[in-house]
Amino acid sequence: MKTFKSLIYAGSLLGLFTLGQAVYADQVIAQPEVVTAQKDTTISAEVQAVFENDQLIITVTKLPFALQEVKGQLRMSDMDQKISDLVFGMQEDGSYQAKVESAVLPVESSKLMIQLDLVKNEDSLYALGGYEVDWQVNPKQGAPMGSSSSSLSSEQSSSSTSTDSQTSSSSEAGIEKEKTLMSEPTSESALQPSLSIENLQYQLGTFTVKVRNVPTSGVKEVRVPIWTEENRQDDLTWYTAIKQNDGTYQVQVDKKNHKNGIGTYQVHLYFVDNSGKVNGVTSTKASLNVNATGTIQIQQLDAARGTFTVRITDVRGNADAEVTSVQVPIWSDIDGQDDIKWYTATRQIDGSYQVNVNKAQHKNSMGVYHVHLYYVYKDGQKQGIAATKTTLESKPKGTITVENVNTKLGTFQVRVSNIVAPTGLKTVKIPVWTSANGQDDLKWYTATRQIDGSYQVNVNKAQHKNSMGVYHVHLYYVYKDGQKQGIAATKTTLESKPKGTITVENVNTKLGTFQVRVSNIVAPTGLKTVKIPVWTSANGQDDLKWYTATRQIDGSYQVNVNKAQHKNSMGVYHVHLYYVYKDGQKQGIAATKTTLESKPKGTITVENVNTKLGTFQVRVSNIVAPTGLKTVKIPVWTSANGQDDLKWYTATRQIDGSYQVNVNKAQHKNSMGVYHVHLYYVYKDGQKQGIAATKTTLESKPKGTITVENVNTKLGTFQVRVSNIVAPTGLKTVKIPVWTSANGQDDLKWYLATKQADGSYLLTVDKTNHKNELGEYQIHLYYEDASNRLLGVGSTKTTLTSPAATGNIAIENVDSKQGLFEVRVTNLSHPKGISSVQIPVWSDENGQDDIKWYAAGKQADGSYKVTVSLGNHKYSSGLYHAHLYVTHPSGEMSGVASTSAAINMLSVQPQGSLEITNRNLQTGSFDIIARILAPTAIKQVEVAVWGEVNGQNDLIWYTAVKQVDGTFKASVSQTNHKGEKGIYQVHLYMTPEVGNKTGLTTKTTVVDYKQALKRVIFLDPGHGGTDSGAYYGGVKEKDLAMGVANLLKAKLEAAGFTVLLSRTGDYYVDYVTARSQMANETNADLFISLHFNSSGVANSTAKGIETYWYESSDLYPPAINQALHNNPDRLAKSLTLANAVHGGMVSQTGASDRGVRRATFAVLRETEKPVVLVEMGFMDNESELTQIKQASYQNKLAIGLYQGIESFYATYQ
Repeated sequence: MKTFKSLIYAGSLLGLFTLGQAVYADQVIAQPEVVTAQKDTTISAEVQAVFENDQLIITVTKLPFALQEVKGQLRMSDMDQKISDLVFGMQEDGSYQAKVESAVLPVESSKLMIQLDLVKNEDSLYALGGYEVDWQVNPKQGAPMGSSSSSLSSEQSSSSTSTDSQTSSSSEAGIEKEKTLMSEPTSESALQPSLSIENLQYQLGTFTVKVRNVPTSGVKEVRVPIWTEENRQDDLTWYTAIKQNDGTYQVQVDKKNHKNGIGTYQVHLYFVDNSGKVNGVTSTKASLNVNATGTIQIQQLDAARGTFTVRITDVRGNADAEVTSVQVPIWSDIDGQDDIKWYTATRQIDGSYQVNVNKAQHKNSMGVYHVHLYYVYKDGQKQGIAATKTTLESKPKGTITVENVNTKLGTFQVRVSNIVAPTGLKTVKIPVWTSANGQDDLKWYTATRQIDGSYQVNVNKAQHKNSMGVYHVHLYYVYKDGQKQGIAATKTTLESKPKGTITVENVNTKLGTFQVRVSNIVAPTGLKTVKIPVWTSANGQDDLKWYTATRQIDGSYQVNVNKAQHKNSMGVYHVHLYYVYKDGQKQGIAATKTTLESKPKGTITVENVNTKLGTFQVRVSNIVAPTGLKTVKIPVWTSANGQDDLKWYTATRQIDGSYQVNVNKAQHKNSMGVYHVHLYYVYKDGQKQGIAATKTTLESKPKGTITVENVNTKLGTFQVRVSNIVAPTGLKTVKIPVWTSANGQDDLKWYLATKQADGSYLLTVDKTNHKNELGEYQIHLYYEDASNRLLGVGSTKTTLTSPAATGNIAIENVDSKQGLFEVRVTNLSHPKGISSVQIPVWSDENGQDDIKWYAAGKQADGSYKVTVSLGNHKYSSGLYHAHLYVTHPSGEMSGVASTSAAINMLSVQPQGSLEITNRNLQTGSFDIIARILAPTAIKQVEVAVWGEVNGQNDLIWYTAVKQVDGTFKASVSQTNHKGEKGIYQVHLYMTPEVGNKTGLTTKTTVVDYKQALKRVIFLDPGHGGTDSGAYYGGVKEKDLAMGVANLLKAKLEAAGFTVLLSRTGDYYVDYVTARSQMANETNADLFISLHFNSSGVANSTAKGIETYWYESSDLYPPAINQALHNNPDRLAKSLTLANAVHGGMVSQTGASDRGVRRATFAVLRETEKPVVLVEMGFMDNESELTQIKQASYQNKLAIGLYQGIESFYATYQ
């Protein structure tokens, strides 16, 4: 049934719909994935899909070996419908690529599944697991979508267990055929928004979602949709994240809000921008798994010694029960379990468990080893947890590598490692020959064993007729019995082309010199000399000079070039490399260029500024003076009075080649402020040229930056830091007077600041030194200079406030139709404690004339909540205000926070709805739940009930009782209505405090409606024809379903039933409406759809039987069964049928019971009869598939189904 479940993470929800306007995510996540073969997890390849140039491009890389071809199909993931065969072509880089035109792709947003087969040769084909991607058709901006649903379920964008996935029709207005494959969201920020799961409590079923790195602008709201994977999105809840003091956002999650679901929780992140557009950002997962867990890993496998280690991690017992012992039974495949051994695993420091396995304890068997995991609990119960396999290789193996290739000497080494020789190794032989003349230079080498266990041979071209080019290297093992076996082969090349690397070094623009170095020399025919022709670009090659390079100690060659030998030219120099061989031949090898700079340059910097002494240094570096430098001149003056203090300094040359002058304000009329510093070169010809300029400042006033840090309201402390200190007259101490503004300076205290390692000064202020005053604190800064003068520098203020309650308040779950909303308080705390929480609520309509104080109730997750009815507020529409107050144990009340939201009722006319619950067909009783929206106070609610059999002769008026949740309830019994059976009419009336009784709505239900059944059954064998369903181990789901259908048909007909089939052979029948339409046109009493399951996970351990009956969804309205899809009688009988056939199959087969579940599958929705869909086992679980294939097991399934059908008829006939 669920043939192609995703093996990878393929994305998040595709968007939201609000008020019929398309608002969609620009991106979702889809990543390249490594996909493994279904039968051999060591075989894998990486698959990636992108959408470019109106084509879906699928690329397969990282292939395990050379392939004959790659084959594949593109399918609809949730429907198992083929879209196109994939034709792969090999690319230059060895990858394979297929392209699908956009015209072939679906016109609706879908999950696409890519299936691949790697064909090694005619006998070897490896089927890979599926690769799934999100395919999104973007709506036009602003186009109407014909829907006002508040959220779009991921059933329209994620993989589903359903056999159908109904999305908007391609003919709907506003759908543009503009398709994109979604990729990782990007951001201009260096820090990407992220999700993390924290405070995960398995027993309580709670966890916290933390959102970090939310942009500080452009984000109006942070929303987090969360649901469990157990039943698709039937527990989807959209949370609005609350901003925390540290800038992060947070959501508290409780499984109670998700139907107490356990297992994997999907957590997605959306940002709502200022325009209201909703953008998908990222996603993660959390696990509330109370089932036992454990992961088995095989490590340190040594095939030669026949040993391996089993490591067990994630050890947790069922419902976190204490595990007293971890048991690991192990046996080989060879003779059943005759070598089984139960190991007790040893706990490691990191909490994992480990056992060491040796083949000697298993009759020295080679091949496949089975490894199972069991937990033993305190009560002695033993539970199987997981299983895996490993292999002690029984085939010889070895890795052959070529190392240390020396083309010049014509030598290389061959190393053999990772040796496996099960029957014992005598010698390692390495035959080597070149491609030049067949095998006329073949030589067999005997490899020498090395310390690390590898083997090695040294190869020299002299032993192979001095041949260059490709060398063939093969590996053979000679065993102890004398047998010789070929193991592996490789190739290497002794380069036959001349090569060399030419580099320019030590360029000296001032002297006009540089060096040319030639390295990595390859000269196969022998090198006589290295020649380097050099010339400038200035005038052709009129300054060309051929240099003969000199050989260096490291084997490189070098020449020294001077511009004097090239007419003193500056600019670009051309440098070429030639080899002269021993036979006198000359060959050009390589070329490069370099430049001798022709413009004067220099860098001027100011260093060691001492404001106190009034001095600084000027340094000139990176000097370029092409025509020769005589002196460096530095004119310096201040901005104070033009250039009246100008002084020309002659700079002194330093050891490192830079020039320096020392400047003192005494030579510049002791001026403070801005100093101008210019640079001039005086050349050898007496010419003077300005090169560069800069400025610096000698500060004349004391300065400092005073900041307040680490304010602790609770402790009443803060710190004062002084930085960026300038003290021209010297600094002896830093003094900080501090006092509060409350009562003059009656709490003044002078603090002495302490110098810190970074040069700043710091002090700590405590309110206890200031009469414990709260409020505004005055902070001034003084310097005591070297003359003991106290100089005022600056001041600031800060405030110490009393500790206050903190908390977040939000309006949520607005029901405009019923006139209800909730106010929730989270993260509430106060240092003085909390005795009660009050929330006053009022509307804007007439001031606070409708204000009402609500007492908030504490919830299981620690939050507080009140439910507000607009009836308590005169049914006003518009802006509603909610304020948060906390009462402390002392009786003091503090305001904490507030919020507001626009609440608009859809109608002020009295409205009502009816729900029939707790229907008992045997006792003929049911409950009536009434929900009423009224503009005035309600005096009384009544429900008129009667059976249709004899008019209204059994009419009873029930007075409904108000419940805690604001609904009204009445209980009805068949005995009050003359025992009548069949359809009952239920009418709802409301009497206001002022006014007359008003009828609001009506409903019908069925009481003990046992009609005459015809004993006609409609069976639906799933899939068929081109739709094979799940396909594993050469077995197709469509064939299994047909087989069980035929067995069940025979049993039913033998018992006198009439049996109808949706298909009688292997042909395709549409599952969306055709099968249901066939059944609807018959007189069948019931409909059973037969399927087999798959999880889509490699090495799946999923097993057992599931049975589904109908659950309606607004996202999937019926196409042909609008009248009866939610008929109470149909639903009640479907549930009875589901329980009956499910119990029969589990009882007969002993299979794992995965329960009776609800879903919106097409056959369940569109069939007018009582209907169920059964999943009779997992085909991708190898052990369960072995059972499913057996005729005896299929017969048990048929017997169980037959017994369930008989039980159903016994109930209703």
